[in-house]
Amino acid sequence: VLTKRVSCPDGVNTATNAACCALYPILEDIQANLFDGGECGEEVHDLVRWYGSCSLLILGKVHESVRLSFHDAIGFSRTKGGGGTDGSIMTFSEIETAYHANNGVQGIIEAQKPFVAKHNITAGDL
Repeated sequence: VLTKRVSCPDGVNTATNAACCALYPILEDIQANLFDGGECGEEVHDLVRWYGSCSLLILGKVHESVRLSFHDAIGFSRTKGGGGTDGSIMTFSEIETAYHANNGVQGIIEAQKPFVAKHNITAGDL
C-alpha cells in the first residue's frame, strides 16, 4: 500500500499530512542548535573531555531527550486519569523534577524550553 505524500511549501520536504509541514523548521532548528548540527564547537571542549568525544556528547543530548520523552509518557494518575506524552514534565518542571524517578532531566528540560517559546508550540508538541 502506497501512502500519498504532500509537498511542503519549503520545496524540500514531504509529509503524509500537510499539517506536519509546519514541524520541519522546528526539527531543523533543534538539529542545528540543540544537537549542534552534529558537530561540537569551541564552547563545549570541557564537556567533550568529560564525555570522551564529540559524538558521545551529541549522543548524550539525544539520550537525554529520549529519556525526557519516556518519563513524560510513563507518568499517569490512577485517580485523575491522564498521562501519556503531553509535555507536563516540562510545563510543570518545578513539581515533576522533584520526583525521584525524574532525577537528571532538568538540564534537557531547560535546554528544550527555548524551542517551545521560539516556535510557539506546546511542550507536548515538542
